[in-house]
Amino acid sequence: MAGTPDTVGVGFIGAGDISILHARAVAKAHGAKLVGLWNRGQDRAKQRAAEFGCRTYDSPEALVNDPAVNAVFVLTNLETHLEYTKLALEHGKHVLVEKPVGASVAEIAEMKRLADANGLVCMPGHNYIYESGMTRTRELVEAGDL
Repeated sequence: MAGTPDTVGVGFIGAGDISILHARAVAKAHGAKLVGLWNRGQDRAKQRAAEFGCRTYDSPEALVNDPAVNAVFVLTNLETHLEYTKLALEHGKHVLVEKPVGASVAEIAEMKRLADANGLVCMPGHNYIYESGMTRTRELVEAGDL
């Protein structure tokens, strides 16, 4: 059950194409469950919720006010990342922000400040961090070969 000590309940703000990849990742993550999502277009929200087996919310505020949601994935357009990240952090939710995280360094600094002030995690979604080429590059740098 979402929100239990053993399960992190996840909510998506945004249900565009990238949400498909994030839903697959959440489904594979032990101890995580996609509780629901909100999208500006309700037709898309209903479609994705049916695909992912979760509920929809009428507003982003309703999503962040749900006690079953412990973490929010901000999967919207860049111009709204700060707005939705702030909303989630101010409601006590951990946040993953799809890249690019912010439109400026100042926006990212504001996200960090809010996360720190609330004792929460706010992190970027780097989907290539474990890709084999990146792992090999890191190994070469650490060994002093690159």
